[in-house]
Amino acid sequence: MKCPKCKKDVPDNAKTCPYCKKLLKLVCPQCNNTNDGPICTKCGFVILSKCSKCGTITPTVKGKCSKCGFDTYESVQRNCANIDDFACVTLDFPNLEDIKEIIGSKKLIEKFVTNLDNLITDYCSLLEVKREIIDGTYVIRFNKADSFAESALEAINFAIELGKKIINLNFKLSKTKGNYLDCKIAVLKRSVKTPRNKYQSGFDIKLVADYGKEFRYLNYMQVITDAHIYQEISDNFSLESLSSSYINGEMVTFFELKLKKHMKVEPPKEEEAQPLDLKQIEAIKEVLIDDDEEKENRLYNKDIISFDDMKCSFHTSNAYEVGKLIADEIKNSKKRIFSIKSVRLYKPESDLIFKQLKNNFKKMYQITCSSEMKYKPYGFFSELLYVLNNLTRMTKLSSTNNMSIVSQADKSGVLNAIINLTEANVSNYDETRLFVYKALYDHLKIQDKILIYINDFEKIDESSYEILQLLWKDKLPNVTFILSSDTDFSVHKTSHFLLQDERYSEIRLKPLSIKKLVEFEPKRFKSFTETYYFQAILHGMKGSLIFFNNAIEYLKEKGIITDDGELTLISSNSVVIPSTLEYLIEKRLQFLMSNKNTFKLFSYLIMMSPMNDLKTVKLLEIPEAKDGLKYLQDADFINVLNGSIRIKNYDTIRKAFDLVLSEDSRKEIAMDILGKIAVKKMPEEISLYNLVGDVSSEIKTLENLSKINASLGEFSAYLNCVVRLLKLADKSPDREQILEKYRTEIYENISKMLNKYTPNKIYNISKQILNNLEKTDDTEKIIKFSLKMLKISMTCGNYNYTFELLNKLLARLQGKSLNPNNQNFSPYLVIIMLIRVETLFAIGRMRECEETGYELLNNINSTNFSMINLSSTMSKDEFKMMFLNSMTFVLIAKAFLLRNDDNIQLVIDKLKQIFSTLPKHLDYILPIKQVLLGKPIEIDLKQKNSDEGFLKIIKAGLRGFTIDKEDYNKFANDIYEAKICSNINNFTQLEILCDLLIGYAYFKLGGIEKAKSIYYSVLEMSQINGYRLVGYLACYLLSMYYYETENSDMALSLANNTVSQIEQDNNVGDYLFYLFRVLTSGIYIELGDDNKAFACMQSAVFVKQKDEVEFGLEGVDLQVEERRIKDRRQKQEDTGGRRKGQRRIKSDDTLLKDMEKLNNTQFEEAKKPEEEKIDFKNIPNIKVEEKKSSMFDDIKTIADMNLPVGKEDKKEEKEEKFNLLKGENKKKEEKSKIVKEMEEIEENKENLKNQVKEEKQEHKKEFLS
Repeated sequence: MKCPKCKKDVPDNAKTCPYCKKLLKLVCPQCNNTNDGPICTKCGFVILSKCSKCGTITPTVKGKCSKCGFDTYESVQRNCANIDDFACVTLDFPNLEDIKEIIGSKKLIEKFVTNLDNLITDYCSLLEVKREIIDGTYVIRFNKADSFAESALEAINFAIELGKKIINLNFKLSKTKGNYLDCKIAVLKRSVKTPRNKYQSGFDIKLVADYGKEFRYLNYMQVITDAHIYQEISDNFSLESLSSSYINGEMVTFFELKLKKHMKVEPPKEEEAQPLDLKQIEAIKEVLIDDDEEKENRLYNKDIISFDDMKCSFHTSNAYEVGKLIADEIKNSKKRIFSIKSVRLYKPESDLIFKQLKNNFKKMYQITCSSEMKYKPYGFFSELLYVLNNLTRMTKLSSTNNMSIVSQADKSGVLNAIINLTEANVSNYDETRLFVYKALYDHLKIQDKILIYINDFEKIDESSYEILQLLWKDKLPNVTFILSSDTDFSVHKTSHFLLQDERYSEIRLKPLSIKKLVEFEPKRFKSFTETYYFQAILHGMKGSLIFFNNAIEYLKEKGIITDDGELTLISSNSVVIPSTLEYLIEKRLQFLMSNKNTFKLFSYLIMMSPMNDLKTVKLLEIPEAKDGLKYLQDADFINVLNGSIRIKNYDTIRKAFDLVLSEDSRKEIAMDILGKIAVKKMPEEISLYNLVGDVSSEIKTLENLSKINASLGEFSAYLNCVVRLLKLADKSPDREQILEKYRTEIYENISKMLNKYTPNKIYNISKQILNNLEKTDDTEKIIKFSLKMLKISMTCGNYNYTFELLNKLLARLQGKSLNPNNQNFSPYLVIIMLIRVETLFAIGRMRECEETGYELLNNINSTNFSMINLSSTMSKDEFKMMFLNSMTFVLIAKAFLLRNDDNIQLVIDKLKQIFSTLPKHLDYILPIKQVLLGKPIEIDLKQKNSDEGFLKIIKAGLRGFTIDKEDYNKFANDIYEAKICSNINNFTQLEILCDLLIGYAYFKLGGIEKAKSIYYSVLEMSQINGYRLVGYLACYLLSMYYYETENSDMALSLANNTVSQIEQDNNVGDYLFYLFRVLTSGIYIELGDDNKAFACMQSAVFVKQKDEVEFGLEGVDLQVEERRIKDRRQKQEDTGGRRKGQRRIKSDDTLLKDMEKLNNTQFEEAKKPEEEKIDFKNIPNIKVEEKKSSMFDDIKTIADMNLPVGKEDKKEEKEEKFNLLKGENKKKEEKSKIVKEMEEIEENKENLKNQVKEEKQEHKKEFLS
């Protein structure tokens, strides 16, 4: 475009002309949108306001007129309004963020939000009212009416009609995503004096009316009014009174509009849908293809860091090609474990994968994991044994099972007990689990080149998963696993070792492009692609092969097509294909109901389990079952393989089934099934008893299963059974008797097996057990159980609870001594104090950690250490390791507190007196301190095979901060190595610290947003679990992130708040304080506050000199800095600068012209020449703080011409514009003089800007390198 002043070509996005410095664009201070005029086109904010009192143009954000001090926001409203009091409509969408998550695609989210905004904006334009967005709320003022009554009537009609449009939008949203957008509309009385932040209703709106299923779309819409509006509209509209609330200093009564009467909308009928025209079809194709690519870029982009230890592979594919990819991986490499991750809609079809892999395996089996597995001993492996050996699941038919092959590997009989659900004859739990693993390994080892495909792997039971991990570690031969799971479940996160296993491959599935599907099978789709039905499928497919296959089956059921290798159209009847997979399955089940016996058979299979067998079908005695199974398999509902029946897409089918069949019908089926199969010990019975309401039978089934689980060492399944049993007992009429019978026995069993459980799983129930114990006076029992609980909570990483429990225990042991020579010595107190050391370190209380370590060493020495007897709790070697680990935390705390070398060595010497040999990692404590100070170290950092625990972690960390500190890819690999070792040794606080440092590596390598995500994730976890030190470091890196991304205000706020907490805490020493003070000095320099920058510098230099820190502030002389600040201020005063501790105002690195020397009279007289046309779009970017005079006087005249004004001013305004355009200015000499002054000021400002920029860069480089 051309500059309207100098006529030279300038970039379209230029905010000022680079030649004549004319202001061309204006940036909204609310949403940062660039605008051609003074009103933001995005949010509706009036950027420049004309004072309704004196006519001065002032940036609205300043709040006060620069000349007379009148409120700028009130001026904006007075200039736009015909009446002082008016009706105002506000729109809120409370679940908009949830809808965005459901939509998923960033591109589609932007499109949806834009369409919603356009819907509101277009309707506002139609009625000639303006909308503004204030803190996410749409505000529409009806201030052009001649009276308040007229304004209220216009507002309520607007609310009703706009509400109808949003309901229509909701119909489309519900059709495609199965959800509705909540819309809450308020029609309220407001005035020109209402502050901008008071436009919201202030009332916590709760839906009163429930419009039922028929009008469910109205349940997501609400219109309320206040009493003032109600008085004006109550004669014409039906409203219902809500509660009164005390808002903004007065009691206000609210009323709700009865939507059923005023906002009834006819939902669109699917059966009346018209065929899509060619343009619509092409548009759908384009959207699908674009959405595929966008999702792929968003989800599957490669990481910036390449981790050397990862020997596994990561791939991206789709549901059709994934089988071919796996076949290639098996052929070209040693891959034997494949994890396929996808959202449910994009899940692969196992039948297609089996077809693509048929030449790679001799036999292929598939299992579907279900929630019922968690109540069964080794649920997944019991299903696998049924499938591998063609056995029935029904206990009533167990005598028909051929157990000969199983018995060959099952010398102890545990597999027989698992299959037939009987108690094992083994007394030792650990032995039982060992027998189970050995028997399963031996049984699978004899299999010849088999594939095991596991659907819904995220639902696998915990004990089976643990055994599966052991099988993978032991490299089970001849067996390949394919694990299909949701994207939320990550196999490698729960099995870290797989990342270092070259046999592992992880595949993410993206949406399937319809073009590729047609290319794969051109013969099949030869003529079908030209039909309307193909385009209708395409409209709902959204990249899902499952949807496509079900849609084809639906058309076959409706008699529209045949599929004999080629899809052939045989009828052109009008059939509408449902737009969602759930609704499509529901329609197919409704069609299946016409085939009575087949539907009955399918109903029985659905209600029992996703996995059944042919023997069970015979037991159910359903007529024509054989024909029914064939029909269901041909219709793609089930898969029959090796005598097992698997229901495809079980979760989706079960949800649709529950909608199709009434609860009474389902209860009737459940009663019939129980009558034929019930033995009160199968997990399938639990949900059936629950459905029919037979609580006592459900409890009995759970009791029997819990005994079987306990005998087989199946701790997780045992816990699941007893937790559900106790919940049922709590709801039972015989609550007290049942609880009395079970609770004591269950809690006793769990406390005995406590160390067998995964800590996260047992955590809550263990707290309950401890609460019950605390009600007794058995201190010995409480302490022993509490020590187990401490171990669990530390393994879980919940140090807040650990600290709370430690304090309780210390209170119980009050008066006991740490010295073994004293009579009141307690060995438990020693253990508690050792745990306290690690806990204090983890929560960042370094000084207390140091002091607790001193207390231990002052009481325990070489002579009395051997007197500590903890045989009932741990072995001597375990206690020694625990003691040394705790002392290591004490020494690291000392290093972080920057204690002198002699102080650290003193502790090491004391440990040498107690123990003949010390672990090698203690030799690395002093180097840790040296690295923290920025000093070089000379010590061997190469990892050795003998290295383990602390030594491996410390070496990897030191290597990252010394040898590899310049190469952030290597740095990340070092930290990753430390993270894995921390995880193995349950050092949770060190593991999360490693996560934070890996985030820092991403930041330095340019992955800024990924780094930010990691920082916030670590910060959140730190707050939950009490990792205070890690939390401080996360805040430091976040402050650095905001500073580097030029959000200095946020950086400063976060840094200052953290420093304030550190000072109050007074527990982490000076090191963090030094880091923050170096950072904040740079931020203050950036913001132009020299006094505070110098104060931060002084604090940092003090710590630097005291502790001999050798990084940061290199070569800084405070006296020189002080003189430099004084000199800079003097230069600013000489050049008319205004930088007095205030933030410099920037707009894309271009300073606005400083017109402070020109008074309003002089500027008004400086008119433009006649031949120059005034461009009303040339308004600058405004981002200002309050000052005594405006920096925008140079654009007052231009702004005056394009601002909304009141009716009474319009005539004068037109004359003023006319005079300006004609250039009737008689004082040309004055103008020339003023222009000359302006040019001189501009030149001075430019010089000052360059000088400040150079100083800023110099300081930034100097202080934050």
